[in-house]
Amino acid sequence: MKLKGDYLERLFRARGIKVRVGNIEPHRMKIYYEPSKELLSLNSEVMALAERFDCLEYAIADGNVDAINFHTNCQNVDDISSKFNSELIASIGIIFDPSYKPYTLGYRLNGGMSIYFYPTVWKETRYGIRGLTDRKLIENQLIRFLSFISASNDCKNWILNQIPYIEKFKGVCITNYKNKNSFKLYYRITSQGIRTIFSSYCDVEEYCNKYGNVVLTSVSIVNGEVDSFNLYFLR
Repeated sequence: MKLKGDYLERLFRARGIKVRVGNIEPHRMKIYYEPSKELLSLNSEVMALAERFDCLEYAIADGNVDAINFHTNCQNVDDISSKFNSELIASIGIIFDPSYKPYTLGYRLNGGMSIYFYPTVWKETRYGIRGLTDRKLIENQLIRFLSFISASNDCKNWILNQIPYIEKFKGVCITNYKNKNSFKLYYRITSQGIRTIFSSYCDVEEYCNKYGNVVLTSVSIVNGEVDSFNLYFLR
């Protein structure tokens, strides 16, 4: 499904640039905007999610609305996650730790759905994302995760070699599309790490000159292999 974003109110939040690894094709930019009331009546599925959860943002790529993301407020989403048929979801607290909760839902207009599990902390009246800064703890969790999803050795090495540069690990996303699951890891790394790791795949300096510092990175894993990475900017 394609939905043009021209008529929607646009209040910029962030942008992400997707770069495929080992595949020469144009980089894809996705821009995130504050919620739009018009978009929340798109169809019955979106309306049901909007009644149940708070809308966080929507994203536009190639001129079309690509996704709508919702805050779960860490409510129970078992009725949604059960459709993923994912052993990883059932084992999140063991592979990572019990603080990981389903923090955000992503409704994809291509028919997919994503669940974002973030390490959380209780903040008097709500859960907030705390992130992990202990690199040894991050390494242990990533090793368990990569083994659980049967990642290839190349995939393991590509990700684990980044650990010395990680400043904060933010969480994991599981996306189900056409009954197949893929994964995405989110983390913040040092400026040196960004240039060391990603400059051979894209012109990092050009992007930083245009959009400022990289505030977040992610890596997508499909069928046990690194498929792509994303660089996120706040302008």
